[in-house]
Amino acid sequence: MRGAVKDGKQATDGRLIKDRLSMMTVKTLDSVKQARSYYQAERGIASYYSSEAGAYGGGQWYGRGAEELGLRGPVHERQWNRALEGKFGKGPDAMQVGNSDPEKRRPGVDLQFAPPKSVSIMALAVGDDRLIGAHDRAVERTMARIQDEQVFARMKHGGSQKVLTGNLAAALYRHVTDRPVNGVVDPQLHTHAVVLNVTQRPDGQWVSINLGMSRDWIKAYGAIYRMELAKEVRALGYELYETKDGFEIKGISREIIEMFSGRDGQIRGYLWEKYGETRETASTAHKQEANLATRHGKEKRDGAELRAEWRARAEAVGLSMSASGKQASRTQAGGPSPAGAGPRDEGHDESREGRGRFRGDLDFDPRAKIAPGVTRVQAEMAERTEERAVGIRRSPEQLERAREEAVQRASARVVIEDKDYATGTIPPQGPPGAPVAGAGAGDGGALDQIYADAVARGPLPPPDPATVRAIATEGVQAAVRHLSERESAFERDAILVAAQGFLPAGLVDAHDLERAVAREVESCRLLDATGGRYTTAEAIVREQEFIERIQDGRDAVPPIANDTPAVLQTSDGKTLNTGQTNAAKHILETPDRFVAVQGVAGAGKTTAMQVVREHAEAAGYQVVGLAPTKKSVHELREAGVADTYTVARAVTRMPDHVGERTLVIVDEASMIGAADMAELTEKIEACGARVVIMGDKRQLPAIPAGAPFRQMQDHSATATLDEIQRQRNLDLKACVEAFAAGRAGDGANLARSFMHEADFSSLEGQHFTNITAEHAAKASIIAQEAADRFLQRLPEERKDIVVITGTNKMRKEINMDIREGLKESGEIAAHDRELKILEKQDFTDEQIRHAGSYEKGQVVEFRRDYLSHGVSVPVERGRQYEITGIDRDHNKVALVDRESGHKLEWSPQIAQKVDVSNKAEIALSEGDRVLFRANNQDRGILNGDAATVLQTQGDKITVALDRGGAVLELRDGDHLQHAYASTVHSVQSISRDGAIGAFPSWSPLATAEQGYVPLSRAKDWAEMVTDSKDALAGAWSQWNGKETAHEVRLDDRDHDLDKVAPQPDRAADRAREAQKPEQHAHETPSHDLGRSR
Repeated sequence: MRGAVKDGKQATDGRLIKDRLSMMTVKTLDSVKQARSYYQAERGIASYYSSEAGAYGGGQWYGRGAEELGLRGPVHERQWNRALEGKFGKGPDAMQVGNSDPEKRRPGVDLQFAPPKSVSIMALAVGDDRLIGAHDRAVERTMARIQDEQVFARMKHGGSQKVLTGNLAAALYRHVTDRPVNGVVDPQLHTHAVVLNVTQRPDGQWVSINLGMSRDWIKAYGAIYRMELAKEVRALGYELYETKDGFEIKGISREIIEMFSGRDGQIRGYLWEKYGETRETASTAHKQEANLATRHGKEKRDGAELRAEWRARAEAVGLSMSASGKQASRTQAGGPSPAGAGPRDEGHDESREGRGRFRGDLDFDPRAKIAPGVTRVQAEMAERTEERAVGIRRSPEQLERAREEAVQRASARVVIEDKDYATGTIPPQGPPGAPVAGAGAGDGGALDQIYADAVARGPLPPPDPATVRAIATEGVQAAVRHLSERESAFERDAILVAAQGFLPAGLVDAHDLERAVAREVESCRLLDATGGRYTTAEAIVREQEFIERIQDGRDAVPPIANDTPAVLQTSDGKTLNTGQTNAAKHILETPDRFVAVQGVAGAGKTTAMQVVREHAEAAGYQVVGLAPTKKSVHELREAGVADTYTVARAVTRMPDHVGERTLVIVDEASMIGAADMAELTEKIEACGARVVIMGDKRQLPAIPAGAPFRQMQDHSATATLDEIQRQRNLDLKACVEAFAAGRAGDGANLARSFMHEADFSSLEGQHFTNITAEHAAKASIIAQEAADRFLQRLPEERKDIVVITGTNKMRKEINMDIREGLKESGEIAAHDRELKILEKQDFTDEQIRHAGSYEKGQVVEFRRDYLSHGVSVPVERGRQYEITGIDRDHNKVALVDRESGHKLEWSPQIAQKVDVSNKAEIALSEGDRVLFRANNQDRGILNGDAATVLQTQGDKITVALDRGGAVLELRDGDHLQHAYASTVHSVQSISRDGAIGAFPSWSPLATAEQGYVPLSRAKDWAEMVTDSKDALAGAWSQWNGKETAHEVRLDDRDHDLDKVAPQPDRAADRAREAQKPEQHAHETPSHDLGRSR
């Protein structure tokens, strides 16, 4: 078992139960037995909450496919079980669809729709049944769109074609509780739409279903449900406020929401106690373990009893008004009792003692029996348990037992006990976001008053059509700017998801956004692209101008030298090989302004550029270097190009001395996106300078959109450096050469000899609920084996080994495993010290401009000084400011200086040059290896600097930098991580004797680029740990580079592009941060149920 070792343990100030706010989740049902449980779950409870809509409290058939199969009305158990087995019809009409073996059959897919927690609280604890109807209608509208747009079947031989069928058969089960935590059941309204594995093709055949085709379909239809629900909730009189991931009902604070979110707290508590992690930082395997370890079956509880208990819990901590006050509010509002009228209220005498449904005004009787250690609040909650039984005719023994049970349940929620994860609590030192003790109303106010105000207010008027149009257009344009910053083409679903994040809740729906998209297409701002996607006219115009600029640069400048020697040497005596010589001669003798150098990994680009620099300087040219990161700038300077800057600096303002007698050398060009490359070449042309742009188009692409370096090679004479010198192992060299030449299939096949399959024997006999859980368990084993291979090497050997993986999650897991091993061997100290650090977040420029992108507790660092532009008081570059408030309506953010405590207001729309980070912690021991992840000019730290922890005693933690050996004292707020394992993106410029990799074959990041980079880092040996050699080799056989807008464009309306008005809100200053955060790619696959296991 891993110890509680923290690697970037993230605090979660202001984060509202992130997993719940996904709104719609999708899970493939792996067995008929698993699917049968939906019929039994909560039948008695769900039917209690059906006063307004009542459509499917106990299960209801839905869909055109269901109608065709004769499945109508309520779901009956025998009917349900036969449908899961693929059995439909009777007598001569009977048919079997799909595999008839229940052990091998995949019966369907569970689409779960869950509203924000505040909606569940108001609907179930307060009793506004209208919200249940709102949820039901939002689910049905979303399901109708899924049926029309996302249901497919395979056709033709081998299922090579997928066709839209437009019909599905689903059973809708509405549930109202979360899983219990120490006997406490929380309100959690949600609907399971279990889509059966059957659909009818256009040719009339009933076949297995394929659900969802686009990468973002799950997020898109979750957004559609969210928008439909928000409009419905506003129509009931509730005001809403936007959260980072959705919305909540105004007046219900984070503390209230978390008090009713014990299941989330239970999982967080387990992770904190066992691993020192939060739900946001934990690996998938750890979250799955926590979920299973704390998971209990849902209790069959009476609906009236649950509602009374939820109200009692709210009242006991001051979140609800007295009964008499509630009735007065309702009477003034002219609305019904939130509990509603109906059979479930029988036996509750509203005139009993004049107190309403609950007896008394919640007065506490000090003479009541209180168990030892039980607080007054807990005893009040027990009192409410007795009072809720009025009219239910329970015996004195039953009432006493109910009282004791309530006290026990209350203690699980109200009192925080250190390290008691079984109760759903987190130690006080833990991250914010745990269930809180005795949470008062705070900014939430009384829940019943929120209901009464909504009834009195009545439906909030919708915006007029012109306003709806403007809001939808603004949201779509913001979404397009956001998406086009990273990709040249994107789907409609991606636009819907992104737009929803930039819009106020409840004012527009998906149809409004789709009409806005159509207007953007009509105006030529959006253009049709391959795969049913869109690209932008702006990207097309930018690329066209870039290509024309490269072509105009031909024969535009005099050669640097007319007759270079046949044999070229550096000033320190290194002789260039043939490839290096040809490249250097081409650069020195060409009359072209723009020269591309395609240099494969390990081909000696640095040595060739040294010769070019020395000859250029001898000819009277000044040489200026540019690179995308501060680390690569430092490497260029070490290579002799003393006058070197970041690309971001040059894009913002080219150095004044750059002119006609300047040779600019741009390194690591494959990491530069289309927008920056276009502006950079434009500025170089304007200065009259010439430029060498070098890189490797086969390595991982830039995070920003486009492939300008590859595009440049397609339109200019390119010098090639393809004689690999790095690899001393001939088999490894042959493998790298194949990848470098673009022969990914050959490279992947040769890479098999460097792959090692992990030992999964420890998983034999384990049953996994789904493929995600199985992958999580296997990923942990892969990470552990990679760590073990590193630890088996001698300490002196490890200094020249790089450990590489694809994601930050697995990087952290490997680091944990390595640290555990180093502690056991005594190579690092056993005692840990905690340091508060920051983890930079990956925001696009568009996200930075919107206050809704941020959360309380995040830290802002300005990348330049601002005196008054966008800030209420002057701010200093590099200083840290914590977010204390967010005003989405006015696009303002409240900040506090973390050092001085001074408060200020920030307008992100105006002052845009910022980095945003989440607070986290890291565990450090003497001897630990760490890596800095941000530049700090004042302290002499570069992003990517490695260091060794020297001392953790007393108040100080000191480290010694590898570069220069300077000793530094670490500070709270440093950007730091453990340095044992790295992601593929962060190792593209390094070289080591050996490389150890951890690469699951199922990862969407498993591509030819992922194979090429780690193998090309090693000189002598490589060990790539995976689950399957065959599967990984197959994944590494496919390239996945960035597309250009010209490559994906289908629309050829060239004559209209000059008329396209640029989108508003473009930042005038296009400078990017030099060091981009690491990329996290994730694709959601189609839920194809047609293949039996």
